[in-house]
Amino acid sequence: MATWSAPCTIGKKKESSTDLDFADDVVLLAEMLSVRVLALEVVDREAHPLGLTINWAKTKMQNLGDQDGANQLQYTTVGGNQVEAVESFTYLGSLIHVSGSSDPEIKRRINVVCETMFTLETKLRLYNTLYSADIPLWR
Repeated sequence: MATWSAPCTIGKKKESSTDLDFADDVVLLAEMLSVRVLALEVVDREAHPLGLTINWAKTKMQNLGDQDGANQLQYTTVGGNQVEAVESFTYLGSLIHVSGSSDPEIKRRINVVCETMFTLETKLRLYNTLYSADIPLWR
């Protein structure tokens, strides 16, 4: 989970958010660990009557802005379940890093493009080799 210490900008208005929801992914935002734990307990309690459960193995916690790791926990316990503290996690396809910087996400995207280009280049070389050797590519 992530924390935010300042209001976020949504569109042209500044609004405070306490959670971000998309399909079955939820990010709870809180400045203090005790509030994060309470929020997870409330979500877990309110989900049960609806037949929903939290997958505690996939649930993560993050302390944004803690670049030096001074306040970084290894894990915390919520309702008897261990929740791992992480340096980064992917939410809706974007890497969220503890530093709050977009640099790790930019580097990740560059690596994805490089890997894709390498794969395409390899396929193109193979195609050219087969084509120049007059090997039929279809039957």
